Amino acid sequence: MGSLGRLVVGVLLLAVLVGAAFLLAVRYVERRVAPEPETIVSGSLQGLREQNRLSAFAARYVAVVTSKQQRFGVLSAERTLTMPGTVRYEVDLARLTQRDVAWDAATRTLSVTLPPVELVGPQVDVNQVKAYDSGGLLLSLTDARQILDDANRKAGQAELLRQARDA
Repeated sequence: MGSLGRLVVGVLLLAVLVGAAFLLAVRYVERRVAPEPETIVSGSLQGLREQNRLSAFAARYVAVVTSKQQRFGVLSAERTLTMPGTVRYEVDLARLTQRDVAWDAATRTLSVTLPPVELVGPQVDVNQVKAYDSGGLLLSLTDARQILDDANRKAGQAELLRQARDA
């Protein structure tokens, strides 16, 4: 074989080596860039769970409630309470399961089915609570003030949640 033949064989051998190296590099990159769907799903699921709770929305409401009490047939008292509070609408991402996450390789889309939205609160702004009353004698001489305030606080929190659940 002449020097030209050796040159052709050398160039062909070099082309085969470069082609093989290129194919190996492409496969390596494909594995790194396009991991297995199970890897994508489990990694995404773990990342979402670590976020724990997602606060999607917060709303502020004001409850106005009134309680009345009558004693001894002639004494009565009335307390009205205005109670502002904040309610948060959250999604508990820790409740996600493997069934809630799906990878579509064809469209390269990750679908996540979220748990239902939960109400958190109300968080009453105690500095903004205002109380109004009538029936000073009964409120002064008995425990009516405390009883009415307790009833109003309970009713106020229930009213804040009712408002938060309304459309």
